[in-house]
Amino acid sequence: MSRPQLSVCMIARNEADILGMCLESLKGLADEVVVVDTGSTDDTVQIAAAYGARVVESVWRDDFSLARNESLQLASGEWILVLDADEILSAADHDAIREVMNGPRDCAYVLVQRNYTTHTNVAGWKPNDGACVEAAAYPGFVPAVQFRLIPADPRVEFTGAVHEDMGDSLLALGLRTETLEIPIHHFGKVRSQAVMERKKRLYTQLGEDKLRTAPNSPQAMFELGVQYIEIGKRPEAIATLETFLQSESHPYFHSRAVGFLGQMYTFEGRHEEAIAVLEDGVREHPDSIVLRESLAWARIRNGQAFAAVKVLDEALSYWPEQLSLLELLGLQYVDLRQFDAAATIFARASAIYPDSASVKRGLAVMDLATHGADVAAEVAGRLTSASSAATAQNLILVVNALVEQSRGDVALRLLLTADPNLRSRLMAAWVRTARAANRRDEESWAMAQMARRSEMAVGDLEASLPRLMVPGSMGTAFALIEMGADQGHPSSSLARAGVLSRWGCGAWARECLANLQSDPRLGSIIDQARSRLQTSST
Repeated sequence: MSRPQLSVCMIARNEADILGMCLESLKGLADEVVVVDTGSTDDTVQIAAAYGARVVESVWRDDFSLARNESLQLASGEWILVLDADEILSAADHDAIREVMNGPRDCAYVLVQRNYTTHTNVAGWKPNDGACVEAAAYPGFVPAVQFRLIPADPRVEFTGAVHEDMGDSLLALGLRTETLEIPIHHFGKVRSQAVMERKKRLYTQLGEDKLRTAPNSPQAMFELGVQYIEIGKRPEAIATLETFLQSESHPYFHSRAVGFLGQMYTFEGRHEEAIAVLEDGVREHPDSIVLRESLAWARIRNGQAFAAVKVLDEALSYWPEQLSLLELLGLQYVDLRQFDAAATIFARASAIYPDSASVKRGLAVMDLATHGADVAAEVAGRLTSASSAATAQNLILVVNALVEQSRGDVALRLLLTADPNLRSRLMAAWVRTARAANRRDEESWAMAQMARRSEMAVGDLEASLPRLMVPGSMGTAFALIEMGADQGHPSSSLARAGVLSRWGCGAWARECLANLQSDPRLGSIIDQARSRLQTSST
């Protein structure tokens, strides 16, 4: 019996929602599909078997490399293609892969992974060219290159418990390497939130274990820093990336680490540090679009609009068709009230990307800034999108533009007509808008909703209470803050104590504080509140 030409190797766990699409895309190309299942509790195993895959159930040992290597060992083909369950190949690319496999077996091939996303302001983002029907709903992707198609050899192995890679063993074999312009379409970033959160937690745990095992590994430091960003642990990400940048590292990882660190500094309000590290990064890696775009954002967040425009202009001289740069520059010109310049940039972007939602959004915001609040309803209608994420982003842009024009009343009407499923994402905009319109009841309601979801810092809520607690709005604020307190959120319980103390109900307020005393999240705020209550009467 002749040896199969191509074995597709993958590992899977609870991938029933997407595995069928992956396996369907391999029909007519793969002679063998090997699936190592690491403990699925859904229908992953049954779906793989139904497609004729060779399924082996394996015990998960907190190491992706072990599972990957098991799949390689089970493969019998002359060539091996490594895929994940949330990836597919386009049927249009099957012939190109066959052509490669009909050639010499002395080369390991890198393929381009397209990580689809619903966001257009992601570093490295590229517009969707429509090459994959299944990805038509997503505006673009972030590319990444990885060894995927290799000649079978028992000496090839993955290393690394997380972010595993087989590059070292391939190079040790003396194989040539070549990059193929054949995309692997990856949907991991657009799956359900529950799936995403589960994977992020797992990768973070394994990343911490990996760094403990190899504490001096620059790659392990970099990978863990990125994982901390993924789960929102910014201080940990900053500390890890700072340590990484003090080590000797590959230029590719160094450039990315500088970009991530600069972004984290920016998000934490450490603007001068962000600008300094990113400027150094641009000097060291002048060909990095990510570093230049991150530097522009740092300048913008630091109130340096003209400096940001200079950075973006220079970046566009290198990458004249980069949509994220065009959009950001256009919006900066709008903020600077340079509408002719903004119109030129958006027209340029529209000529390149006529169907881009982000370009249409930029044009709509410019119209709004130019013509005022009278066109708000028309603009909101024009921005309606099938994507709820895009709709929320569009509404926030419109709302912010209206607030800047002191038209918070119009913005509130727009928010009231928003899809109820989007309102939790719009609460921060709602607070700003209600504040601008001097509508304390609406502001109190939005703040209470954020407190219930732990989306508002204790200090921010406490600082806002003196202004909110005035005749005409105290009752509304108290009733709605009570809703948050009943959910057990400490911000809302502290707010309840603040309301009671200002109403002169000192004993009741002290009781609220006593119930919160053991909560470590409140710290010195409770002590300050207690001292204010010393003179309160019941």
